[in-house]
Amino acid sequence: MRVTRLGVLLAVASCLGCPHRPTVTGPPGGGPGTPPASPDLTAKRSTVIRTLPSGLTVLVEENHSTPVVAVQVWVAVGSADETPAEAGLAHFFEHMLFKGTDKRPVGAIAADIEGAGGDINAWTSYDETVYHVVLASRFFDTGLDVLADAVSHSRFDPADIEGEIKVVLEEIKRGHDNPSRVVSEELFDLAYGAHPYGRNILGSDASVRAFTRERVLDFFHRWYVPATTTVVIAGDVKPEAVLRRVEKAFADYGHAPGTAGGGAATAAAPARTPTAVALPDAPRARVKADSVKEARFEAGFPIPPLLDDDIVALDVLAVLLGQGESSRLNEEVRRNRLLVNDVYSFAYTPRQEGLFIVGATLQAENVAAATEATMREVFRLAHEEPASDEVAKARTIIESDAVYQVETVQGLARKLGFYRVIAGDLAHEARYYAALAKVTPADVRRVAAKYLRPDRLSLAAVVPTALAADDAAAHALEKALLAETKKAAEGAAAESALPAVAPGAGGVVKVTLPSGATVLLKRTTTSPVVAVRAVFNGGLRFEDASNNGVNNMLARLITSGTATRDASALSLEVDKIAGSLSGYSGKNSFGLRGEFLARNFERGMELFADCLLHPEFPPDEIKKERKEVLEEIAARDDDPAGVAFRLFAETLYHTHPYRMDSLGTEATVKKISRATLAAYYGAHFPISEVTLVIVGDVDPAKALAVARRWFGRLPSAATAPAPRPVLPVEATRTAPEVAIRDLSKEQAHVVFGWMGPAMTSPDRYALEVISAMLGAQGGRLFRELREEKGLAYSVSSVMLDGVEAGYLAVHVGTSPENVDATLAGIKAEVEKMVAGAPDPDEVERAKRFVIGTHEISLQRASALAASMGFAEAYGLGYADYITFPERIAAVTPADVARVAKEYLGLDRYVLALVKPGDESAADDAPAGSPGPGPKGKTAPAASSAPAKPKAPVKAKGK
Repeated sequence: MRVTRLGVLLAVASCLGCPHRPTVTGPPGGGPGTPPASPDLTAKRSTVIRTLPSGLTVLVEENHSTPVVAVQVWVAVGSADETPAEAGLAHFFEHMLFKGTDKRPVGAIAADIEGAGGDINAWTSYDETVYHVVLASRFFDTGLDVLADAVSHSRFDPADIEGEIKVVLEEIKRGHDNPSRVVSEELFDLAYGAHPYGRNILGSDASVRAFTRERVLDFFHRWYVPATTTVVIAGDVKPEAVLRRVEKAFADYGHAPGTAGGGAATAAAPARTPTAVALPDAPRARVKADSVKEARFEAGFPIPPLLDDDIVALDVLAVLLGQGESSRLNEEVRRNRLLVNDVYSFAYTPRQEGLFIVGATLQAENVAAATEATMREVFRLAHEEPASDEVAKARTIIESDAVYQVETVQGLARKLGFYRVIAGDLAHEARYYAALAKVTPADVRRVAAKYLRPDRLSLAAVVPTALAADDAAAHALEKALLAETKKAAEGAAAESALPAVAPGAGGVVKVTLPSGATVLLKRTTTSPVVAVRAVFNGGLRFEDASNNGVNNMLARLITSGTATRDASALSLEVDKIAGSLSGYSGKNSFGLRGEFLARNFERGMELFADCLLHPEFPPDEIKKERKEVLEEIAARDDDPAGVAFRLFAETLYHTHPYRMDSLGTEATVKKISRATLAAYYGAHFPISEVTLVIVGDVDPAKALAVARRWFGRLPSAATAPAPRPVLPVEATRTAPEVAIRDLSKEQAHVVFGWMGPAMTSPDRYALEVISAMLGAQGGRLFRELREEKGLAYSVSSVMLDGVEAGYLAVHVGTSPENVDATLAGIKAEVEKMVAGAPDPDEVERAKRFVIGTHEISLQRASALAASMGFAEAYGLGYADYITFPERIAAVTPADVARVAKEYLGLDRYVLALVKPGDESAADDAPAGSPGPGPKGKTAPAASSAPAKPKAPVKAKGK
């Protein structure tokens, strides 16, 4: 996974699902915008910038590629502008500004946007707070009116403040269960100390509990003024018409209460007195013990602020060091030495001093060795220049991020907001890419020597409790890790005379090829990207208890070497063309996906075909992947939401393969050999069975010629494919089933649901609408459990489409003392859904939301390719993505009532509950349940769902 440097600044998760810390879960990197070396997107666009008489700044960029528009309100205030007593207030407004206005009661803000088929959310970082909507452009006025109303007329009702404090406290508690977030919080606290960047963006338990309406209003009226606010609009609009609407919509913004429409808005922004960042004069480490299976560490080095001239070279350094399969850290520490499961590096560059961060996830016993090996690769770059090819590859990766970022209007709006509000000047983008084109290997070495200094190191680690059982053991481990970094620095210096290791060499037309392969081609010109998908029927449906996990292993290994390229050479060639190539496996499918810049399409297809046609499954790579899979299986309990979904699936499906976890079990994974993989692949996935989808900026005739060249003929040794399984699903459930498991975590997770129809059933569409009515941000459960009662932070509905019967489930994360109230709330809302005739207006809003979410999700070529491929392979026909909105629109209230009665029976639900407690002790079922259920099940289960989806999750296709 790659995240742009801009992305790192923004990817502090959003709220109605809020940010916490710029936590990295994979190797982020690159830079925002468009480089001069790439197609000059900036030359094709014209951003209109206008400062209104009130002082409000408006940016509008016209883009008619899709009938979608993004509206964002950027307020130049973040957690760095808070005093210690205000810690968490900047983020708190994310919650309060969605609690209602005089015009819109609680829940209406999200409901209005979803009723227009859009999505609304927000994020807070250290330097900014952003409120954003994306919706079809025909509903632009609704989106603008909702955002302007929220930031201008929020009520700040005392009861709402009190309730939302509870929600934020749950959010803070939730963070304590996320090991990746914990390690980043420890690093930032250690590196920044008393500086606001060292504090949790959410605030602390104490600071949030101390919030009062007076304190909230004081902060709001100080910072939420026109002079600190920028409205960014990108998409299918006309600038001059939009500007008039913005001025009217924000006419009251910044006026004191009671002066709306009269009086003057505040003209000047509050004066900032930034706290100086104290640079460390010696290395320091902190170890935190936690109930985790895997260890994590992050090391940080102070670097200059965003606008410093050295930032460009530091970005290049971060990419070549720890981003992409052929990066130095991935090659040496993960692939060659098998010391880590994941490793990454990136330059975090806010307004003030930033951090160059290197991090890894690993087995606890490897902490010392992995620290030394990782830091040795870091310190080597201070002594030797990287090869020119490495620098060129890194520049290409950064350039490609610019193209992918502006593929959606929301990505474009984020970029514009970032450069205007954070960088202070849209022209900074051009300056950045002009400088990028000039970065040399000598520049990379210079910044490495200047900033990646051992004496400036801050290192944080989260380890299993057994490794640091008390303070003395934690301090001893801290000293050991510092000793390893010193050893790494000395070793890198000693090796400086050795030569650097240079990298090695490296629109819809449907056609059935002579081989039997189905090819779907669609040209899109939104951005110069081509996405390719190979889809086979496969995945979990094709497995049983004896070979569970084989599809997942195949997916991991299909890009790990071919007859002519080993894993390293293949990774290098993919990175050189700024592409991506990976296998995937889900409940219903198996296959290969690729994404390339259009200019590299033919080369990318060559690599894609090589992996699909000639996978070798090298024994060494099998050993590496088996080790990582076994470690992931061992660490599954670190994610309590995932545990709850696995427990739900194995309780719902007694015999069907959907009950199992795609990872497999320890026993089945250990049995998988090269012979097993080769035989299974040959029997189940011949080229005659593939659906090949090519979507992007490439001429269909050219794309077909390339596809025919690689996939037009059957191999000489082709054999008949194994028959597709026909799998019965259990008889209709006649009583509820409950399963409970204890975990040493702080939150309880409830998954409450029912068996659903197969994806070919007409009932699927009404169930989609029901899912939105229940679990969307304006839905019944979200409104009842979170907005009105403050019982939970995460409330969502999850719908699984299956070739056989799927499911509909509700997921809630809450405190254990709220479980009974939560279950009562779910049952009450479901009972009303089943017993009463639905409100036609509510049904209509949910339909618009489902349609809008569907259309927004298909902006990227890769998403469209996946949707087409899965639908064709499953027998729905590739045009399902076109007809889906029509079928949703045709759903009637009577359809909703009938389907709800048929599927959502309170006499046949399945409940999975994961709650805090002693993992070895027995538990009783929650109050109101039919009785104790199976506890502590360890059999394979379904793939986990996201812990906090922003909207009803659609686990479709895979």
